[in-house]
This record gives sequence, structure tokens and C-alpha cells, in this order.
Amino acid sequence: MTATGRRNLTMPILAGVCAGMLLMAGVPCKPVLAAETVVTPSIEVRQEYTDNLFYTPTGSTATFITRVSPGIKASAGSEAASGSLMARLSGLHYSADSSMDAIDQKYEGTTAYRFDQRLSLSVSAAYRLESEPGREIETNGLPQSSSSRHTSCGVGVTHLYSELATGTMDYGYDQVSYSGNTTGSSSVATHRINLGVEQDADQLLPLLKIHGGVRYYRSDYDAAQIDNFEMVIGAARQLHERWKVSAEGGGSYTRSAFQIGTGAAAAHEQNDSASWLLKAGVAYTDEALRGTLAFNRSVSSTSGNFGSAVEQDALTLSLHRQYSYELSAGISAGFYRSTASKNQFGGQAVDENSWRASLSMRYEFNRFVSADAGYDFFVQERSSAGGTAFTNKIFVQLTAKTNFFE
Repeated sequence: MTATGRRNLTMPILAGVCAGMLLMAGVPCKPVLAAETVVTPSIEVRQEYTDNLFYTPTGSTATFITRVSPGIKASAGSEAASGSLMARLSGLHYSADSSMDAIDQKYEGTTAYRFDQRLSLSVSAAYRLESEPGREIETNGLPQSSSSRHTSCGVGVTHLYSELATGTMDYGYDQVSYSGNTTGSSSVATHRINLGVEQDADQLLPLLKIHGGVRYYRSDYDAAQIDNFEMVIGAARQLHERWKVSAEGGGSYTRSAFQIGTGAAAAHEQNDSASWLLKAGVAYTDEALRGTLAFNRSVSSTSGNFGSAVEQDALTLSLHRQYSYELSAGISAGFYRSTASKNQFGGQAVDENSWRASLSMRYEFNRFVSADAGYDFFVQERSSAGGTAFTNKIFVQLTAKTNFFE
């Protein structure tokens, strides 16, 4: 059976396993559902215009996009247990070409149970069917021209060893499959394991917490296999009631096995490489303003955009200002660089930079109805495409929701 065939077979099996995990983890919560349950139906109507739908350096496609997104979320819980389920459909219509019209889907479920004061368990599962080209820009600065199916599930355990020390262990699975592939993206299935410990260090500095951990993930692409091991140590401190700083550093060791060429000319290569890791950030919060500035360097699969892993540097900024009870505004920006030398993680070299910036405003008529408007700007330098892509987007959106059983 081919790798693609195995992934196609794995998807329904894992979906069933994840559903079973949610149900089993939710058993202790069953008596709690009547205690505090909230059901929230909602609908979003959004109209946007973009001058470069597929984020291409040349031959850009301008279009109006109409999106109607009904959804529902249900949550329940108590001091010992909680859970939530969410479902959302998004109908998309493109004025430039109605053959691109689609219905995106998103389903999520989470549950958590605390056995006692020391031990707790959490389980999650999600499925997304997505087609919008810009859906991954905020997370990794990379647009996608191919529609995708994303299945994920995870389980985590938290144990309080003492009043000062906490240990965590979690496992996660993610599978992304692409259709209509015209961008060189690869389907990818990833297993992740994380072991960590956090220690209060008030004896060194007030409000200081230090942590360390080891992580492993394995990603199977169409023509590559990545095994990545990481070890990190970090600290976080609340400097003031408004300011918080954090930093984490470490290293990774990556073993890559990949295929070069196709058919009779195909060759299989293997490479070992090491990289440094860094995550640092500062956050500010008061009654009217909150903001974050963060830098992150990692070895990332970037959802199969390059058919293999890359080293990615990301610098992001986010600011949100509450002018009144009804009116607020936000600014966000990001710079992303994805690099890989030839035969480091795969057969191709990668060197791509992207910038994004956005402005938005929200007016809340009441707690159930709100209106949003905004502008997004995006630039991508793509060595593989041989040019720089510029994209502008403006949008307006109306959201309505209500709560039942609140």
C-alpha cells in the first residue's frame, strides 16, 4: 500500500479513535451537564475584496468574496469537569469565477476532567475542510492555493507534584491532505509527543517560573520523512501587573529521509542536521490596551507547504485597544522567513520571506450583535516562483449570536 493510501485509510480510523476518546473522557462529566450548560448559535455575513486571490507575483485575480457562516457551540462544566463542541459551515461565493465556490467546514470538540487536586486529563479532536488561500497566513505567513482536509486529535495529562512543581505529558496527531495540488504542497501526517515540567522560582525572583521539556515529532510527507528531537529550557516572569516577559531556548536534532526525482531515476537520501531554537516575548495588559511582541525560531512542517520541513523565523506584533464599551480596534503585523538548504530536509532549497499587516475595528451594538471592518496587506518573496507577490484585502462583517440555557 502506498503512503497516500495509508494516510487515506488512517483518517477515518483516527477520527473514530478521537471520537471514542472524547466520549470516554466525557463519561465522568455526564452528571455535570445539567449544572452549567450554554448553547450559542451564531451567524457571520462577510463581504471582502482582494486584488490578488491566489497571492501570485503575476497574473493576479481580483474578486469579491461573499461568505455566510452559520455555526453553533455548546459548552458545559463544573469545577471538576468541562467540555465543549463546535460546528461551523462557511459558504463562499467568488464574483470572479463561481466554479471556485465552496462550503468550508470546521468541527471541534474538547473535554477536560480533574480527578483530584493533583491530576487532570484533557482530550481534543478537530476536523477542518478549508479552501480559502489565505487561511494560514497569520500562523506561518504562507498562503495556500489548494484546498485541504485537516484532521487532528490529542490527549494531555497534567500532574501537580507539589505546590511549586507541575509536570505535563501530551500526545497529538495532525493530518493534512491537499486536493487540486498546483503549488508543490505535500500531504503530511504528524505525530507529536511533549514532556515538560514547570517550577515556581519565587526564591530566586518574585513571580518567576522556570520550565524545561523534551519534544519529538515525526512527519510523513509524500516523498519525505522527518524525525525531529528538541530540548528546551525557559522562564517567564510577571514584571508588573501589566507587563510579562518570557523566553525559551534550546536545540533540535533532525533526521530527514527523502526522495529525489521520480520513476526509474528516483534516488533516496538521508541527512542529519542540528538547529538552535528560540522563543521570546513580551506582553502588556491594562483595562483598555493589550499587546504582545514575540519572536519564534523553530523547525516546522508548515502544513506541508514545501513538501518537507523548514527552519522558520517569525516576528509578530499584536495590539488591541478598547475605546469604549462598544468600540475597539486592533493592529497586527508579522514577518516570516522560511529557509532550508538543498538536501537538508528535502531535495529542494527553500528561501522565502513574507510580511503581513492588518488594521481592524469592531463595534458591538450589544452582547449579541457586532460589526467589523478591516484592511489586510501581504507581501511574499518567493524564490521558487521567481517574483514578489503583493496582496491587498478589505472586508466588512456582521455577526449575530445568542445564548440558550445560560
